[in-house]
Amino acid sequence: MNSKNKTGISAPTYNRSPRLPRMGPRSQRLAVNAATALAWPLPEYRSLTRSCGMIASAVPAERQASATIAPSGAPLTFEAKDPYWMRIVSPLFQYEPDIMNCALGAASRGFNTFVDGGANIGFWSVALSDTFPSVLSIEATQHNHEQLVLNTAKLESVTVHYRALWNASGHSVSMTVPVANHPAAHVAELGAGEAPAEATVETVTLDDLLGNVSSAGLARTLIKLDIEGAETRALEGASRVLAAGAAVILEDHAKDLDCISFQSAQRLVPEATIAFLTRGGAVEIKSVKELLSLKRQKGTGYNILAVSSQSTHGLSLMSDLIGSNNESFQQRVWRLTGRLL
Repeated sequence: MNSKNKTGISAPTYNRSPRLPRMGPRSQRLAVNAATALAWPLPEYRSLTRSCGMIASAVPAERQASATIAPSGAPLTFEAKDPYWMRIVSPLFQYEPDIMNCALGAASRGFNTFVDGGANIGFWSVALSDTFPSVLSIEATQHNHEQLVLNTAKLESVTVHYRALWNASGHSVSMTVPVANHPAAHVAELGAGEAPAEATVETVTLDDLLGNVSSAGLARTLIKLDIEGAETRALEGASRVLAAGAAVILEDHAKDLDCISFQSAQRLVPEATIAFLTRGGAVEIKSVKELLSLKRQKGTGYNILAVSSQSTHGLSLMSDLIGSNNESFQQRVWRLTGRLL
């Protein structure tokens, strides 16, 4: 079950077994570095989070950890025993390099607004706070939002919203936060009832969130949506934003054999051009079958980029990413070993 922190907000509880001798900050960092090095060849560091879960058993509950996040160089603070974020203390670990590559490409193409939909504790908002003049950070769970506010308090470019992205504004939805798996927090009605709803939060549409941005500004806006099954609802509330040419990154999870995010982008982004993001660029995809052939690793959240074919800026970004796509040695290892591991 979840524990309460000193503010009364429900906080995730992490698995404490098997136990290891208690670690100080330096020992923890060394252990994570070792776990990352050992996990590196495996697809998407598959064993790394499990290793960090074991390390968490030796970390005191109240300790906070911090890591400097590139390219901004700003710190990101998190609970030291959180195995998900613990990974970033290792310089060997790269968090979603496909999104980073896309975001930096967008900035180089003159995009000036980044929307961090499903911000969690603020990794992308912090990382890109110096890359984009304006960053809108949206998080729907209380505990993550509290840490997000702390992590972005000194970043002038970042505006934080405690809302759930949806297809209508002003409604209340219940959020479910699975025990020990806060990245999977989702609107309760989209889940399978695996955990009780934690709290309610007000909804907002992307059209309303970006209501003060001109059509020209929207054409230079990059939106990241990692909102655990609510991507379709968010796109349904973004008709003006999408018609103006905003580019959208959507998570399309390996476990989703229907590729719902992809199909929603095809349906809701005007004359959509869609690509599968890689750490080296992108691969254009035109069908569910093509996407499934790329989503090889079970349990992995993949990302796609959707732009309107009417968007000059979006198509330029897409062209750059597709033209620069290359397979790194690590990706080659993942591809060759993926079906065996």
